[in-house]
Amino acid sequence: MLLDDASPQLVILTAKKTKLERGKRLPLHSIHRWWSRRFSSIYRFLLASFLFTDEESVQRAIDEPKLMRKRSKGKIFMEPFAGGGTGISEAAFAGWSVYGVDINPVATSISKASLFLVTNGLPRGYEKIAIRVLDKSLTESQNIWKFDGKYASYIFISRDKAPTWISTRSVNNRQILVLMCPNCYTIFESSEKQTNCPTCGHRFEAGIKGSTELKNSFPETIKGWKIYAIELRNPKNKWKKEYKSPIHEKEIRKWLRKSSKEAEKIREEIIDEVDLAINVDEGRRLLREAQIEKYYQLFTTRQLASFYLFSLESRKLARNRRDKLFLAIALSESTKASSLVAKWHPPIGEPVPAGAMKTYWVPKHTVESNPLAHIPGTLRPLGRNTIASAIRMQLRADTFIKENGGPSNSKVKIVTGDAEQIKIPRLVDLAVVDPPYMDAVKSYASLSLIHYIGIKLFDSVNMSRFVSSTSLKKVEDVEISRERKEYEEKLYKIFTKLTERLHNKSRVVLMYNRLTTHDWLPPLRAAKLAGLFPTSIYWVPGESPGGLARSKLRGIYLIVLRKSEKPNKIPILFEEIIEELDDTYPVDTEVELESYKALNEALKVFDP
Repeated sequence: MLLDDASPQLVILTAKKTKLERGKRLPLHSIHRWWSRRFSSIYRFLLASFLFTDEESVQRAIDEPKLMRKRSKGKIFMEPFAGGGTGISEAAFAGWSVYGVDINPVATSISKASLFLVTNGLPRGYEKIAIRVLDKSLTESQNIWKFDGKYASYIFISRDKAPTWISTRSVNNRQILVLMCPNCYTIFESSEKQTNCPTCGHRFEAGIKGSTELKNSFPETIKGWKIYAIELRNPKNKWKKEYKSPIHEKEIRKWLRKSSKEAEKIREEIIDEVDLAINVDEGRRLLREAQIEKYYQLFTTRQLASFYLFSLESRKLARNRRDKLFLAIALSESTKASSLVAKWHPPIGEPVPAGAMKTYWVPKHTVESNPLAHIPGTLRPLGRNTIASAIRMQLRADTFIKENGGPSNSKVKIVTGDAEQIKIPRLVDLAVVDPPYMDAVKSYASLSLIHYIGIKLFDSVNMSRFVSSTSLKKVEDVEISRERKEYEEKLYKIFTKLTERLHNKSRVVLMYNRLTTHDWLPPLRAAKLAGLFPTSIYWVPGESPGGLARSKLRGIYLIVLRKSEKPNKIPILFEEIIEELDDTYPVDTEVELESYKALNEALKVFDP
């Protein structure tokens, strides 16, 4: 089997293919961004090298997964930690029968949408339905987002000081800074960071950190959050951006008070569904740093009202459960930017999504994003990560699938539950085990807070059960432990369950990387005790490079395991691969080498 003995050239090619997905995943995996998504080319390498015996065929299949469909028919692929569904979606797209499991209902809902896309395509007529739902929602929300014939796309808010650099826009490929004078609060535009206020003459340097004291006369959007600027989009002037100051314009202040009251009335329709204590791990930090203790406090009143109106129109216009699933996923995706835990970044004029770096920002200043902002009759968004943006990505994914072999009609199943407890297929050909790391993130359930509450709200209006049948606290309680002993025991039970379903040609691939032998031992011991032994190990890029991530590790090891056969030597492809990566994929070679040494030491557990 080629998977047991891939050449350095093939693995290098696979590693270099990840370059196409850095910063922007394939449309298929972008309908809902999930943390720690692996690169699709890595999964395609595993799937194709299991099926083919020659490297040329594997290389072609990495580019064209439809080439696997004849050989994959009847083959079963399984993931007990399916996450956002990258692996199971790639397998289903390549024609495998797929069985995925995840403890988190948000993850399984996303996976269900992805799997339906790759096996069937979007429901017929979905685009028209989605536009109608959005248009009706925007119309119904006019009293909370529309001022003087213009829609607010962002309302700038702070619970402390405000930055002098508010936003950035591009004019003829030239960067224009939107600034607020720290002396008189005039909002104006400048091409220079150091500038004079055109009103009072005060000279200052634009900065993105909160430095401007906000007087009590600045209106509040919700308790503790003051509004210091508004971005309006003018439909009569090609949706040109305009910036208004509430401190200088009485009519803006009156509108803000009135629209807040209107939003409050709408929110009352669903407040009971979201007036719940945040009792998962992340809740302690949200309470400590931002006094957020309940689910509804993760959003502004306008945002909650908007989600409700969208959910209500979905109930009226969606034809079936499939339509509702994709609409719910679009709402969930928009919560990344339409929440108080999104971080506003003035140099790009966009919010950085909440949960982007496996934790929540708890910003002192951010924006109240309008999740419904779009040009009526179209899916053109008027802001980042709006619901319209998410629906557009669903359509792009559908087009991508049609242009790359079409829906596969594969048999698929995704289950919400504990992989240790649920039944698995009678026979498994290839399984990928990509478990959470022990100390990287204390609670993955916490990371899905905003998505969970968005879909839960949608469920309450539509009488659907995409997430509402499962408590997020219960999910966290049964997540795999981060304590080494319990972690090892859990993996041993899952590996044992898999081993019972494997045949001689089956393979299990463990995706893992840690810096110390101590951290490497639990999964390796668990595999050995379950009767699984390595045949080969490959280092490949694991996550997109970036300076914000907590860990400096950027690689992941693919540890190919087979049933009941002890190897004399375990080949590891590491140096040959990492040396071939160019500057577009910066890795800390010393750190990766440290993990390589730790792995080699831990592999002694398999010695006779």
